[in-house]
This record gives sequence, C-alpha cells and structure tokens, in this order.
Amino acid sequence: MSRWLLIAVVAFLSACGFDIEDGDYDFRQVALERADCALDPPVPERWVGSLRLRGETVTIDLPEAAFRFARGPRALVGHFQPDQDRNRFLADSNFDILAGIEGRSCLVFTHLQIGATIHGGDSFEGTLQIVDSRQLEAALGCPFACVTTIQFKASKR
Repeated sequence: MSRWLLIAVVAFLSACGFDIEDGDYDFRQVALERADCALDPPVPERWVGSLRLRGETVTIDLPEAAFRFARGPRALVGHFQPDQDRNRFLADSNFDILAGIEGRSCLVFTHLQIGATIHGGDSFEGTLQIVDSRQLEAALGCPFACVTTIQFKASKR
C-alpha cells in the first residue's frame, strides 16, 4: 500500500512541475513593437539573462550593461499563470534610475515586465516592456512617460 502511495505522490509532483530549465538564456530581439522615446543606450538586439525557478516563482536576472542599470543587475520576479498548460509566466521589477532619454539625463521610475510562453524545456518567447515615468525632480525637458515594447525569443545556452 505505501508503495502505491509513493508512486501517486511522485506522479502528482511531476505533474505540478514546469517544463523549463534553470540556467543562462540567450535573448534575441525579434521585433520592436513600440518606442515612444529614444533610450540611451537603446534596448540591445541580443543579451544574456538567467532564469531560476522556485516552485511557481520565476526569477529572471538581466545584465547591468545591456539595460542601463547604474546600481547593478536587476531581477524580475513573477509567477506562472494559472492555466491548464502552465506554460506562461509574468515577471517584473520596479526601480528609480537616472536614464538617458531623448538626449537628456532624466530621473525616472522604471517598470520592467516580461510576459512569456515556454516552448519546450529550453526556450521561451514573449514581450519585454519598459515603462519610464518621469519623477517630479526630473528636468522639465524630460518626457513625461516613455514606453518601449519588444518581442523576444530566448534559448538555453
């Protein structure tokens, strides 16, 4: 009897898993859907990020240099969407930054969000959205808000 219980528990835990591997991923920009402002530096065509899973929590670390983070790399944290396939996730991060926008140095509140769908254990694709909102202390010439949206594909290194 305990053998069957063990088999049932293992089968249940296997069914709860997500079909994606932890590790470093090569991200490739597929399409620029929206760019309200000229970012300096612009969103790169390619970059490397890492993905980690802990239960239903997904963490994606983005590199400092590729995404103009003056205070080090940023982690986007999120979760898998409650659907039958369990193959979609959302992850985001918020922070203040002095960013190059439209040729000016602007203090902005930045919101990064990745929405993605898993394709097999070693790839996923989706949308990266960057929303920069001008802080009150920013120079008057800085845009009030800038939205940049790109489609990307990511595959395990």
